[in-house]
Amino acid sequence: MIISLLDEIKQGCPNCPWKDRKSQTVPPEGSESSPLIVIGRNPGSTEDSVGRPFIGPAGKHLDKFFADAGISRDKVYITNTAKCYGGPGDPCPTDEVFDCCEDFLKRELALIQPKLIMPFGFDAYRRITGDVSPISVIQGKKTEFRHLPGWVYFPMTHPSMWLRSKGYYDRVILQKVIPEFRQVLTDLGILDQLA
Repeated sequence: MIISLLDEIKQGCPNCPWKDRKSQTVPPEGSESSPLIVIGRNPGSTEDSVGRPFIGPAGKHLDKFFADAGISRDKVYITNTAKCYGGPGDPCPTDEVFDCCEDFLKRELALIQPKLIMPFGFDAYRRITGDVSPISVIQGKKTEFRHLPGWVYFPMTHPSMWLRSKGYYDRVILQKVIPEFRQVLTDLGILDQLA
């Protein structure tokens, strides 16, 4: 990635309503040549304190997902729609907060040019597609939009939801979603690049 974009993300937005709530702005990480980009909503408290995306409890479940799918985390590009933690209670970013970071995400997508975009959670999915379908209904289905030509999506429920729902990961993610995910990676010709 162009260093100036990473620096800009780390500096954050001077007009962000959350600029005084966070410890730091959490930049993306992972392979800049990855055919897969994972996009979350915004960093949590662990990510805010350490400065890395998806490393808290939900991140541990994401790592398990990657391992069970047979791909390496270090070969995936991981980012968030909003780059800042909102403070105690982990509130959902407002549209004003999302809007502050929207240019960052657009520039990341333009630079990475992924073959597959994997939004985790309704808020990330809505912000990048405009679709308001329930994430639990569309999860694990390859999706394309006429108004967003060239992008392929694989929407997912957020790993924090897997933590809250006993047995959900084994029953739904492991048995149903991961086989679909691997098939999409195979169809796109990128499974071997991510192993």
